[in-house]
Amino acid sequence: MKYKEHEILNIDGLSGLLAYINSDGAKKTEKKSHARTAEGNKFRGRETWDECLDMMRRGWPEGLQKMAAAVDDVKASMAEPSPVNFGLDVTGQCFDVGAYLSGEPECWLSPDPEKPKKTYRIILNCCVNGDITAEQIINRGAAVVAMIDALQADPSNVVDLTIIYPIRKIKGKHNLCIRLHIGCSPLDIDSLSFVVSHPGFFRRAIFRVIEVFVGYAHCDGYGSAQEDTELLLAENAIYLPGSNGGNMDDFKAAESAAEWLQRTIKGLSA
Repeated sequence: MKYKEHEILNIDGLSGLLAYINSDGAKKTEKKSHARTAEGNKFRGRETWDECLDMMRRGWPEGLQKMAAAVDDVKASMAEPSPVNFGLDVTGQCFDVGAYLSGEPECWLSPDPEKPKKTYRIILNCCVNGDITAEQIINRGAAVVAMIDALQADPSNVVDLTIIYPIRKIKGKHNLCIRLHIGCSPLDIDSLSFVVSHPGFFRRAIFRVIEVFVGYAHCDGYGSAQEDTELLLAENAIYLPGSNGGNMDDFKAAESAAEWLQRTIKGLSA
């Protein structure tokens, strides 16, 4: 069987994803859609399709609460943002009373030039094989949320997040890479908690995108996960691999996920 060349589906933001799975082209597979009608379980999460849609719009408060400790720990381990320093000049925002009264011409306080913004372009591969547990997905998501929140805490940092879902051999016809650009700082941590951490996003929402794209209400195994690093060579980005990248064992427990997070943050700070 000869597969189609690698097809890329670009989606801009969660609003774009919702529009895609509710488009006119989605209606022909809507009633029998496996992604929509399958019962909740450990594999895809206990939530129904409608509950997943609601969390995509509003976030996953319960998940974010679980992640709070990881977020706080990594923030505490990072250096505090540099304070704004002021120097004396002949113009500025306000004057130094002592310098003014002594007749100094350079009596105005002016902030030092801001350091250049540093952009962290993160590409997160959310494609995981069927043997990856919901707990591993949640643990990895918690670590990613903590990393992004910690980076955003420094106003001189900009985080630009894209989620990719590269798969091959869908229904014997398609090799597909879904590229979902979440956006740039400030990223909303509430909605991010569902998108990068909840099995329902991986195994309901994304499965529904696949169904709409190929025109089938059920796509059997929904393809095989892959690492599509060739697409990233020109991105100059931080790449977080999927299950075929060999690091999912780091997320079997919250403790090992925290260790991964500390190593990753240390690498970004180097």
